[in-house]
Order: sequence, then structure tokens, then C-alpha cells
Amino acid sequence: MPNNSKEIATSLFNKKEDFFCDVKFIELPVNDGAITVIRNTAPLLDLVLILGEDDTLKDHALYEKESKNDKIIRNTLNIKSTKYLKQNSKYDPFNDYVCNDVNYYLISNVKNSLFIHVPTQSTFNKPISCAIEKKLRNLRSKITHHKILAENLHPRDHEVGFELLREVNPVIGKLFTSKTTKRHEMTMENTLIPLDILFLHENHQIKLHKIGLAKQHKLVKGVSKDVLEMPFPYCYVNCIQQGDTVQVIDVNPDALFRL
Repeated sequence: MPNNSKEIATSLFNKKEDFFCDVKFIELPVNDGAITVIRNTAPLLDLVLILGEDDTLKDHALYEKESKNDKIIRNTLNIKSTKYLKQNSKYDPFNDYVCNDVNYYLISNVKNSLFIHVPTQSTFNKPISCAIEKKLRNLRSKITHHKILAENLHPRDHEVGFELLREVNPVIGKLFTSKTTKRHEMTMENTLIPLDILFLHENHQIKLHKIGLAKQHKLVKGVSKDVLEMPFPYCYVNCIQQGDTVQVIDVNPDALFRL
């Protein structure tokens, strides 16, 4: 990632509000190794944005909808062109370098991804960043299948969960599995942080979403096959709602996945 695209990415994601707390930021090599990094990282993400630079751009960014290798392919995501973020619906042979290879891989393999070129000069960085942020918020709100990192608990640990933990990774949860659909009663009495508690169908569609308050005495109850607990406000941050589906990616509880 060249200098100005890095500056835009930093200004875009280095914010303290909730929307930006579950973001993975990676500086890609400017060679074919970029695809290897994307291949290893994209399966963990709901939405992938790649920024590159184009020295022909002056006052706006350009979403590259088409890419060409052995054939021309098109991204299914459409955006409405604005003053500072426009959509390029035609493949540009000028981009027939690493950027095009990366975009071709994205379109072919990564759902909910987009490649955006930004200017090499920083004069319009602020309005360009705002335009990209607005588009990301819009795309994120429409995603209904979510990849979630969680520790798949052994049955012997089901009675523990998040109990007595004061500091946790805000993007890693705990999955309670069962062999059949049954009534679950989740206790919060010894839990020191609030939780999003998701009761999941067998296909991991969210049947019921409840919020468990720290140290509350009342049990959080629901009928489902599995239960997924996430540090609150994970669901709000990631626009996760009842009826959405989740893909739980099993991770080591000590894993780090934050900026």
C-alpha cells in the first residue's frame, strides 16, 4: 500500500467510535505477495476493502468494478457515484498491474469486497475518506451472514464461559454447543461484563438475541441448539440482528484480532 492510500486508510479506521473497533488493518506488499495475504486473511472478514493509488486521479477516489485477466469480470457490488467517490464500470488497461491482479482475485473469490483507487496527492483526503466511510457503513448494514471468531468450549467449560473475566478481546466470543435443540439458561451472576447472547438454530441462524447485564441475577433463557456469547456491544457494532446467520470460526482464546 503506497503512502497516500495508507494515510487515507489510517484516517478512516483510526477512530475511537464503536463502528471501527472490529477492523483488521493490513499494509499489503506492492507485489504478487499481496494476493497471498488476502487469501489468508479474507476468510475471517465480512467485508474487504483494498486501497490502491492512481496518479491520474486528482480530487476523487474510483471504485474499480471491472477487472481483466483471461476474461473481464465484474464486481456485483454497485455504488452510486458521488463527488468524491465514483464508480468506474469499464475496465481500464492502465491498471493492468498488481492492482488489477488483486482486484481480479477479490472479485473471483471474496464476497463483499471492493477495490478503490485514491489519488497520490493528499489534497482531498478528508472528503474522500468521508465518502468511503459512508459507503462502508451502508454495505456493512446490509450484510446478513457474519463470520465470528469464538472459542468452541468443551462441555466441561460450559459452566464458566466469561465468568470472572474483567478484560476480554472484544471481537472473540465463546460458543456453547449441544447435540440437540433444548432450553438454555445462561447465568450472568458471576459475569463482570455485559454480553450479547445469541441463541442459534442448527444452521446457526440467530433465533433469539438477548443482552445479559453484568452480575444480573435473572437467568437469560432461550430455546436453541447452540448459544454464542460475545462481549457487548459486538452485535450493534457489526449490525448483527435476529434472523441473520453466523459462521463461527474456532480460535484460540488468547488470539489477538484487533488494530
